[in-house]
Amino acid sequence: SVIDACKQARLWRRALDFLNDMKEDGIKPNAVTYSVVIAACGNGGQWRKALELLDEMKEQKIKINV
Repeated sequence: SVIDACKQARLWRRALDFLNDMKEDGIKPNAVTYSVVIAACGNGGQWRKALELLDEMKEQKIKINV
């Protein structure tokens, strides 16, 4: 996916932008989408943002799969 390509290129901000675009367009991200964006943030050293996304998943009752 496009978000995975962002992760591979260490473009965590762009991956996050795609996630936000999905939500704005009414597309509900699933666990796989969140996992890739969280990994992108982790690759970019953005651990705080990654933890925020995990919290967001919990709030939306999306099962966290490790």
